[in-house]
Amino acid sequence: MKAEEAKRMVQEQLRAPGTEEFIRGLTARLRGELAVFGPAVAKRLSATASFAALTVPPQLRGELGGPLAYLIGWVFAMDNVLDTCPSMDYVNDLSSLLGRRLVLPLDAELRWLDLDLARDPTENALGLGYSNLDLAAGIQPLRRWLREASRDAAGCQIFDQCLTETVPAMCTDARWRIDRYVPADLAEYLRVASVTMCGSLCMSALNAMLPDAERSWRLVAPVAETMSRALRLMNDVATADKDAREGKPNPLSITTDSGASDHARAQVREMIDQFSREVEQFCRPNLDHRSADDPIAILSFCMLHQLAVTDMMYTGGDFVELRQGPSLQGDPRRAARVEPTVSAPMPRQG
Repeated sequence: MKAEEAKRMVQEQLRAPGTEEFIRGLTARLRGELAVFGPAVAKRLSATASFAALTVPPQLRGELGGPLAYLIGWVFAMDNVLDTCPSMDYVNDLSSLLGRRLVLPLDAELRWLDLDLARDPTENALGLGYSNLDLAAGIQPLRRWLREASRDAAGCQIFDQCLTETVPAMCTDARWRIDRYVPADLAEYLRVASVTMCGSLCMSALNAMLPDAERSWRLVAPVAETMSRALRLMNDVATADKDAREGKPNPLSITTDSGASDHARAQVREMIDQFSREVEQFCRPNLDHRSADDPIAILSFCMLHQLAVTDMMYTGGDFVELRQGPSLQGDPRRAARVEPTVSAPMPRQG
């Protein structure tokens, strides 16, 4: 399945009956489940629901779409803290709280008074209406859903391990911003930034809800890492100007002294295409030769569609929602047009 073929399939899904209704319903559901994180996260939830709906097999949207969208919304909430906090106190405290949360039994109460925290974790982060403790509590519904959906304990354990590896990378990214540190080269940058894109984390959540999670993850994990590099670079091309204003490292400035030049963009686009080809080399045979309900085939579908949808969402802006509209109907080469979304209540899916 070539990249253009995957984009064509995404466009067909957008036109399919029920897709927009599912996205509106999932958006409304997320606004309730993630309400504690306020407008800073709420404004991204229509795009989050769009991404989740279009990157899982249509027949599994009800099972897989909701947990995936919730995870992405929660990651946005954590990103907001790490992208705006003025010092490492917030970063280190959040890392300690999440580290404690993940080593405790799922239903155990999180006690934090004995942790060496710099700030009261119940206080809202600066400029945000929620706290580090809200973030630590916010991951629990997802972990419970994964436990209920998992066929065995391995899938949940793999997800927790991926989250344990993701949090330090996100903290390193925050440290780079606060210290105005620029990685020495693209390899150093991608070792951290590809993890903070959370592609592998999202795939581990999907994997946890499918049979044979441990066996599947051994095969999929290296490919998910490659996919994450491509997703990160897609994001970086779209946010280069924003990153420059915020003092954040970006590969367009790391790869060349001239900043976000056409030459730098071409170099990064070439790397995106190479990473995408490597993912396709793994995924395409699985889609061609495995049954549609095989976990490896399902995860292969998700990875190819994450590449296609992410490219489309960052082509139109900074992770914009994909919507079916006249511009898409009139010109199939265009990914989508951005429209305001009015969400209507819908019964919980799955």
